[in-house]
Amino acid sequence: MDALIIASAGLNPGTNFSAPNQTNTIPIDQRRSVVAFRCIQHVNVRSIRASVCIMMFLLSVYPSSWYMFVTFCTNTIFDVIYNKFVIGTSMELQQLRVFVAVANHAHVSKAANELHMAQPAVSRMIHELERACGGIALVEKVGRHLRITEAGEALAAHAQRILAEVSAAEATMRARRGLLAGRVRIGTPPSVGVRLLPETLAQFHQTYPQIELRIQQANTTQLLQQLDLSELDIAIVTLPIPTKNHTIVPLFDESLVAVVSRQHRFAEASSVSLIDLADESFLLYPPGYEMHDVIIAACKGVGYAPRVVIDGGDVSLLLRLAEADLGIAIVPQLALNDTENIAVLEISNPVLSRSMALVYRSDRTPSTASLTMVQALVRTFENAVLR
Repeated sequence: MDALIIASAGLNPGTNFSAPNQTNTIPIDQRRSVVAFRCIQHVNVRSIRASVCIMMFLLSVYPSSWYMFVTFCTNTIFDVIYNKFVIGTSMELQQLRVFVAVANHAHVSKAANELHMAQPAVSRMIHELERACGGIALVEKVGRHLRITEAGEALAAHAQRILAEVSAAEATMRARRGLLAGRVRIGTPPSVGVRLLPETLAQFHQTYPQIELRIQQANTTQLLQQLDLSELDIAIVTLPIPTKNHTIVPLFDESLVAVVSRQHRFAEASSVSLIDLADESFLLYPPGYEMHDVIIAACKGVGYAPRVVIDGGDVSLLLRLAEADLGIAIVPQLALNDTENIAVLEISNPVLSRSMALVYRSDRTPSTASLTMVQALVRTFENAVLR
């Protein structure tokens, strides 16, 4: 490149500018032009506009070297076109974020909703990322569905690690600045969300009004799935859960109780054994909820399969159905609010309970805001009176 610049300036390629006894006579304008071009030839000029600005400035200083600018302009334009349309652009973090979202959902519109972006913008970023990868297809359409290619799966694994590291770096910097801002997404079972979260969230918001809070209610299986997909930051779940990649903070153990109507034959009793309920009609949580499986397993453990009359419904509905004397419901104590029209019985032989815990991903660095929320929730549950 040095020889090309010197030759384009009409100089001898063997000219030594640093030799003190140089016999060649070099016009001062040409000497300065060559030095200037040797300085800027290593500059990474990313746009034609920037290149033209630099060239026009040097041309105004050294007007006799216009032919060198023509050569440089030609080379720069060629490099820009070649890098843009032949080699492709480099990967960008936003492209990787978009691609990971598409890979997680296997759906462009769902990824767009999660990222709060227009669907065409998501598709455009995927195409740009494919071009940055040298034209390798990362996704492909199979009918109306989207499938991640083998190359896309490989890239997604790298992208998730890159984004996790970037997130960790950002969290570290925020912590060093002492800045508590951003968003905390919390997943919780309905009973915990209704009874224990409102006061805690109100106090948290009063202390940190700049932090956005989002609440999602679901069962433990669904909450863990959302946690793994980075749709939640922390979740309150029923133990046990898989420990791999999860940081688990135990919260409390809670007894399960039987609820019947005031007209039920057990309404005057203070407790009942599980075997005494063998002939009763059961009102159960929906399949997939931990409570559903726990109750069925407990009944089978004492020798019978429960007769289920309602299989599905949230805890509020189960309580209303029990109040209407449609059957017996077994629920956590936290689910009880107004007990005026129902009878609550302790269950013995065996005693049924559930263990609750906070969980977040151990392979991702939680934000300062998320850790502050974890501390606030732990304090709340430590102070909760649960029998």
